[in-house]
Amino acid sequence: MLQQRSLAIPLAIFALSGCGTNFKNTHLITSAAVPARPAAKVTAETRAVSSKNATVTRVESPAAKETKLPPVTDEVIVKFRSASRDLPGATRVRDLGLKGAAIYKMNAGAYSLQSTDEWEEAEDIDYIEPNYRYEAVNTPNDANYAASWGVAAINAPSLWALTTGVGVNVAVLDTGVDARHPDLSGRVLPGIDLVNNDSDATDDHGHGTHVAGTIAAIANNGIDVAGIAPGASIIPIKVLNSRGQGSNADIASGILEAANRGAKIINLSLGGTDNSETIRRAIANVQERGVVVIAAAGNSGVSTPFFPAANEGVIGVAAVDSRREKPRFSNFGDYIDIAAPGVDIGSTKLGGGVTKMSGTSMASPHVAGACALILSQFPTLKTGHLTRLMQKSGHPTSGFPGQAPRALNVEEAFVQVPTLDMQAPSTVLGLTATPGAPGEVNLGWTAATDNQSRVSYRILRNGQTVGSTRNVTFTDRGVSGRSTYQIIAMDEDGNEAAPSAPVEGTPGVASDKIIDLRITKRSTQEVTISWKTTEPMRCLVQWGPNASLGEGTTWATTPTKAHSVTLKKLSRFKTYHYRVVAATNSSTLHYSNTQRVRTKLWFLFSLPE
Repeated sequence: MLQQRSLAIPLAIFALSGCGTNFKNTHLITSAAVPARPAAKVTAETRAVSSKNATVTRVESPAAKETKLPPVTDEVIVKFRSASRDLPGATRVRDLGLKGAAIYKMNAGAYSLQSTDEWEEAEDIDYIEPNYRYEAVNTPNDANYAASWGVAAINAPSLWALTTGVGVNVAVLDTGVDARHPDLSGRVLPGIDLVNNDSDATDDHGHGTHVAGTIAAIANNGIDVAGIAPGASIIPIKVLNSRGQGSNADIASGILEAANRGAKIINLSLGGTDNSETIRRAIANVQERGVVVIAAAGNSGVSTPFFPAANEGVIGVAAVDSRREKPRFSNFGDYIDIAAPGVDIGSTKLGGGVTKMSGTSMASPHVAGACALILSQFPTLKTGHLTRLMQKSGHPTSGFPGQAPRALNVEEAFVQVPTLDMQAPSTVLGLTATPGAPGEVNLGWTAATDNQSRVSYRILRNGQTVGSTRNVTFTDRGVSGRSTYQIIAMDEDGNEAAPSAPVEGTPGVASDKIIDLRITKRSTQEVTISWKTTEPMRCLVQWGPNASLGEGTTWATTPTKAHSVTLKKLSRFKTYHYRVVAATNSSTLHYSNTQRVRTKLWFLFSLPE
């Protein structure tokens, strides 16, 4: 029984690179060097993690269940709505620095869906997420040491008479940095090792040193290579061990630590098809503090959204070669903001000298260095400004399916700063907040206006960003009790209006007209839901793999008091969320509370609930 349970533990493997390694059928967060054999495409059933419901959200990696992966760690991340606390069956290891988030070590061994079942009903828990194991095996190509051709390709030296990035701190979240490398001497600030929990962020792998050299290796010293911003400083945040492995908990902590240590820019040369809710919230936290976050787009040659590059507000970077053509490995898609050199990039080598690597992890630090050059002279620019500048000034690229990203040209981006639209949209007026379905608040407002570009909106609940939209309506989920809302209008150049006047909102409650809601049949791929209504009603079931409830059955054609719906073609041993929507003859809608059900692991038997 225990063996069967372990097969179903949700996993995700985060990787820096795969040179010489075949990450077959795994959820990769590949983004450093290119695998000798390209990683197989994996499509996650749940790419976006949700915590937009009053019930606890399970963060899972469903596709990984079908693979033979290393065992998951015996740790789990729990995010509380307020302060963290002790939980039965686990020992609290440490808080993550993200309000209410902490790591817990399971007393009974490896984390499983059963081991935290009793926590799910706790109203103060926001979400539960496995402390995913991240893995990378990076082997640099040392056939011929090469100069950092990308520095010249993006025209960085043309700006060095004006700025070299002095005064800008760039955090490198990676395997650490070799501060003793002659080409990084004096450029590396004190850092932190979150893997071994000490202050020594020395690289013991090589990947982080290569990334740091691309950003800030010393220029004109007669040795090795030159960085994009040779006057910038590097803050090393070690979140991956000597094998290139780490956890989403350490990465999230590293993001927060980087901002606390004064980083203006964070480079994340890592990622994956799974969107960690903990990492997403850490990124949102530092973005609100003015930090620019840049991430590699991935090395699988596919358009599947790759995180954190695909997270809102993150500058996602694809790779191009010296002819500004897409290499076979670079990901593509509408989540990518810019392309940069990423093939045979020469940079600083662990222990001294120069080595070449390829991948979107090599492209990302080109953009980080470029942003350092610009911000050193224009420190008030925001992520949106920088993205707009690079896109407007970039070179054409080829080989990308669909809309091709532009290739980075930092000289032209710098020159075009004075042409930026710096006028913010108008402040949002007419905000209303009304009860919606249970745990939901429906927001609406009058459209803001802007002098040049289309307007989008950022939604604040109690001062924290909970979502964004281009519409003038928004449904906030996972709300408990009265909350205060404000809306911030943003234009495409990164300008933000002042927050709207605050409005209080209260979530809806479950209808007493929907009764006896229960599961009457459950198998590996089907679930039958039954309920009654106090009067004849037409009903449907909204359901999905998380609290966003993306799917919906069709409305029943005939009003009745007894109801039953079977959900089919579900994934084995997976948790689903569902709720009932009922309509009276007057078309008034009634909602049940959102419930959870897990499909069976095997057809003939199931694990204890």
